[in-house]
Amino acid sequence: MARVLLLAAGGLAREAASSILATGDHEVVAMLDDSADTWGSKVAGVAVLGGIDLAAERNELLLVCAGPGKARQGIVRRLAALGVG
Repeated sequence: MARVLLLAAGGLAREAASSILATGDHEVVAMLDDSADTWGSKVAGVAVLGGIDLAAERNELLLVCAGPGKARQGIVRRLAALGVG
C-alpha cells in the first residue's frame, strides 16, 4: 500500500483524501499547507503537519491538491527548487 502526502489542506484535499480512503489502495499519511492556522488540525480526519516545504524531508508519494492552476504550478516549482521531483 502506497503512502501519500497531500499538499494543501483545502476543499480539493478533502475530496482527494475521501476518495483515496474509500479505495483502500493507498494510505493518506498527512497533509501539508502553508497556512499556519491549519497546522496541528485535522482535515477529513487527516493531520496537517506544517508547511509545504516539509515535503522535501518526506518519503511519501506527493499529491498537490491546490485548486487553481497557478497555485499548483507554484507549489511544483517550489518543490523543484528544493530538489523534490
